[in-house]
Amino acid sequence: GSPLCKERVHGYALAVSENALANAPLAAACSADISKHCAAVQPGGGRVLDCLERVARTRAQLAPQCAEQVLSQMAAELADPSTSFGLRRDCSVEVSLFCKAAAKGRGLHSWPAPLSNASAGNASDTSRGTLDCLRSHSRALGFRPACAARVASLTRTEMSDSRLMLLGGQLSHCREEAAQLCPNETAASKSLPVAKRYTGLMQCLQAKHAKLPEGACRVKVRSSLRVLAYFPTANSPLLAECRDQFTAYCGAPDGVDLMEDDALLRCLREHRALFTGGCRAKVMSIERMAHNEMDFNAEVSEACAVELRTQCRGVDSRQQLSCLERMGEVRAAKLAPTCSRVLQGFKERAAQSVELMGKVSSVCREDYELLCASASALQHPGASIQCLKDSRGQLRSKDCKAAVLGLMAGASRDSRLDAMLQSQCGRDLFECTRAGVLPGEGRLLKCLKEKLSKLQPSCAAQLRKTVHAEAEDVRVNFEVSKACEAELHHYCASVKPEGALGCLELHLGGSDFGAPCATAVRATMRLALQDYRLHPQVKAACEPTLPRVCPTVPPGEGAVLRCLLDGEGSGNLTDKACARAIRQAARSAFVSYTPRHAITDLCDDDIGRLCAAPDAARRAAALRGAPGPLEESS
Repeated sequence: GSPLCKERVHGYALAVSENALANAPLAAACSADISKHCAAVQPGGGRVLDCLERVARTRAQLAPQCAEQVLSQMAAELADPSTSFGLRRDCSVEVSLFCKAAAKGRGLHSWPAPLSNASAGNASDTSRGTLDCLRSHSRALGFRPACAARVASLTRTEMSDSRLMLLGGQLSHCREEAAQLCPNETAASKSLPVAKRYTGLMQCLQAKHAKLPEGACRVKVRSSLRVLAYFPTANSPLLAECRDQFTAYCGAPDGVDLMEDDALLRCLREHRALFTGGCRAKVMSIERMAHNEMDFNAEVSEACAVELRTQCRGVDSRQQLSCLERMGEVRAAKLAPTCSRVLQGFKERAAQSVELMGKVSSVCREDYELLCASASALQHPGASIQCLKDSRGQLRSKDCKAAVLGLMAGASRDSRLDAMLQSQCGRDLFECTRAGVLPGEGRLLKCLKEKLSKLQPSCAAQLRKTVHAEAEDVRVNFEVSKACEAELHHYCASVKPEGALGCLELHLGGSDFGAPCATAVRATMRLALQDYRLHPQVKAACEPTLPRVCPTVPPGEGAVLRCLLDGEGSGNLTDKACARAIRQAARSAFVSYTPRHAITDLCDDDIGRLCAAPDAARRAAALRGAPGPLEESS
């Protein structure tokens, strides 16, 4: 048609969007529903249509003929969102700020200018591009709540009826892929009511999106998934499966249907472990997508938009979270505070379940099924990952072991990434932070270690696992691996990681052995000598012997180590491997000497008398057990 005709048609569409009563078919079909549900609503300003759409959202029953007319009106607005009075009213500023490029050529950047250029097809495509643009920026700083609510409302409407999905072309490009990947759903769709005809088919394609070949169908299906990731209130299958649980856990006084998307996303993340059955499966599916690919992560995408644009440009969507994490580790100052906070929250939540760690889940699949099938994040956040950590010596896959050691190293640096430790030691960690200890760089973990003997039993038991692992393998000991990088390269390059701590101990007296490394090594040794269960070599070699040699000795305060050492000296300890391990532990006790330790306390007086002066040679001789004027009792 002529430009003038197009302009008048557009003007009429905008007018009926502003005042639904100007739409004669809708006014006639919805007269009873308007009287029943919207009697107090003043006509004009898009208010009557908003009222009817809100009624439909809350599952109140509109008369069939009214529902069809409302659907038709919404379909027109979705086909060309520039005809939506509410969108133009609420989002003109956002279009100008965020979507000028998408709106170019349609006058959308200067709403409410009339539309006069471009063909009808191009108009619809460009206008829908503006709606997609608004969706992608709906959580950006400066995006007003009224516009966000309007965009969310249009999105929910579009996803509520499969006929509206067709307007975006999601399925028109997928005929071959649907027939190949979803034959059952394709066949079933032919017998379904028209409103639901394509819903199951689209859900099937979304579930199998990773198998879709490159092309228009894949782009459209991924786009629909991204919409659901940003607008969970538009995810009808999710709401149908989880309505009761969302109502119970998400604090929705007006009902789940009226929740805002941000609030529902927060609830999904914060209460994930509480959801059960089919609801849990759908929530975890959403979470896996958000943790594995930035395209489906609404919060981090918006909070870190600048960093993604400047530092991770060109990086695949599946690698962008890793890109941001590397920035945070090596260039913390480059992450804005909001980005750093949101990213940290996602890292902490990922630490609660193997399912949310794409790489670990992939390389550890067989080992997990063999060793940890009974462990579940549902039983306790972090239980599945803790099982892999505890079973690290039995892992068959080298890639899995490397991935698990990487998790342990990360948790050694930042204890917030150890979900089990956070749970068991919450009160003690709070005391550390209240005392001014900042998270990161191993500080909170060091604080816990310093008061190990005073911790609650459950916390102490969990911390012992960490301390034992750090004494066993320096790769998961942040303090030692950071302080001793040069020493490990110089002295222990050919030594396996499991023996690196012992190697460092042997070279502590080296002339070029750095003081920070020596401090870190001695701190690890002292901690391991507090309790035989923290000393990997003694625990492995001597635990079978304990019932015979030290049956009633409590494990803490080095008492078992002293008992074993006495047994070795008296000949009562006959196990050669245990004898070697306890002699090595005794040597370590003198190298990392601490007064009043159970192993070295007999020498406290002599060490204080002979080694107090700053005579390095004499002190070294005494600590190494060289002959000297020691008291006979030693």
